[in-house]
Amino acid sequence: MNIEQFKGLARLPKFAIPSHYDLHLKLDLSAACTFSGTVKINLSITEKTNFLVLNANQLHVHQALFTTSGNQQYCPSDVVVDDDDEVVVLVFDETLCVGKGLLGIEFSGKLNEHLKGINGVKKNMAVTQFEAAAARRCFPCWDEPALKATFKITLDAPSELTTLSNMPIIDEKLDGNVKTVYFEETLVMSTYLVAVVVGLFDHIEDTTADGVKVRAYCPVGRSDEGKFALELTIKSLDIFTKYFSTSYPLPVEVEVHHVHGVEQVLDDIGYRKGSAVIRILHGYLGDDIFQVCYDVVNISTGAIPDSVNVLKEFFISLLQCSAEKLGWESIPGESHLDVMLRGEVFMAFATFGHDKTRREAMQRFQVLLNDKNTPLLSADVRKAAYISVMRNSSTTNRNGFESAEVL
Repeated sequence: MNIEQFKGLARLPKFAIPSHYDLHLKLDLSAACTFSGTVKINLSITEKTNFLVLNANQLHVHQALFTTSGNQQYCPSDVVVDDDDEVVVLVFDETLCVGKGLLGIEFSGKLNEHLKGINGVKKNMAVTQFEAAAARRCFPCWDEPALKATFKITLDAPSELTTLSNMPIIDEKLDGNVKTVYFEETLVMSTYLVAVVVGLFDHIEDTTADGVKVRAYCPVGRSDEGKFALELTIKSLDIFTKYFSTSYPLPVEVEVHHVHGVEQVLDDIGYRKGSAVIRILHGYLGDDIFQVCYDVVNISTGAIPDSVNVLKEFFISLLQCSAEKLGWESIPGESHLDVMLRGEVFMAFATFGHDKTRREAMQRFQVLLNDKNTPLLSADVRKAAYISVMRNSSTTNRNGFESAEVL
């Protein structure tokens, strides 16, 4: 059986689809800075196969076993970890048939300081940073945003440290100097949203008007630096609860301000404010946040036309801080998520008729007409420019429209 067929693929094969991960991580934050773990993945095999191919990068896979819903077990005859393609290929002598099953994998890895995967920094802290595609550095998984699943996370960590994840703690057991912490199962989400933090923290907390408790975690002795994030989150949740007539759907919104990671990713108050608000709004509206904004405006145009401009200004104000941080031009080394967000934000501005965006887009479009390789209008924001050109065209002024047709 030839595994070369999986070399260089941009996407994982679709003959196995995950629906749930039961992840147990054991962290060694001593000088060794290592971690080990097990992951049990509920799978649907969609076509007969002798292979299971999932993402893994810089991990050691020690053991794997696939168990069908009929309790028949298959042990792979070969396990091939390819760090170049960031995949692990499990090869089975017997064919896996269509149906449901459970894939169990034991693995280990080393903490790093690169803000990718799971990172160990000074003062015995470990924190995950999985955007855009680094969950595979922490545990074997189908690490593609479209392959969403639920996650149940368990952590083994030094007993004196704070342990955090996406959901609240449901149980905790102490064994000497090590505690095992069990977290509630998450909602359906992408792998890059999985979060684990272990370290020494102080925290401050407050409660929204309808009883949602919010905590802001900060380095020891620096709780004051979390007050702005806490106050903003409380106010935003109250506004959205009133606006959408429904309570925030998740039990807790946690902000973590660790010394290195958050300051690099959210490096000024304005962007932190905009990102926090968009993230909370995403909790209400789901993945299609921008489409929902468009739909609300379109429905209001016919149903309550007097409110359309107010709604447009509201959505523009939500995105304003992110737009100022991202800017029109690409930044070397930025994640592909920032690239995608830049396109969506400026396209929303153009669609909602933001005057400053329209003027800037028209100027950059004129530069593009003379130089198709200009960095002033990269591919991710050209759609916003085209929308602005179209909206600026009329029966008497077709210059922009005809130029766009040529491009």
